[in-house]
Amino acid sequence: MKRRSTYRLTVRLDIERDADLIAWLGGVTPGSRSALIRDTLRAGLRQPSRWEPVDIEEMRRVVAEELGKALAGRPVTGSAAAPPTEDIEKKYGAKLDRMLGGLAGSNSNAYETDDHEQ
Repeated sequence: MKRRSTYRLTVRLDIERDADLIAWLGGVTPGSRSALIRDTLRAGLRQPSRWEPVDIEEMRRVVAEELGKALAGRPVTGSAAAPPTEDIEKKYGAKLDRMLGGLAGSNSNAYETDDHEQ
């Protein structure tokens, strides 16, 4: 029987930034890693482009739902303090964008606001 030709793929992973991927790959049963990676890549190809606009209200709903689950049964202290006066979007927006796929750094023109338009 003739052996099939193959294409070898080498990937470099950052120990800190890609720790989740490294842990995932480490937990894969020996001998099944290639098939699992192929299936995962194919599933990713079927997903919409990561540059499509994000539904911020849906994101808020999901985050609130997940926080509710995570904090269920835990005491949460109330605070009568006024909300912070700092600009949360300015302070954390770029970091959140990077965490969600580099929207701010890699594709900043796609999400320009009226402040930047001439």
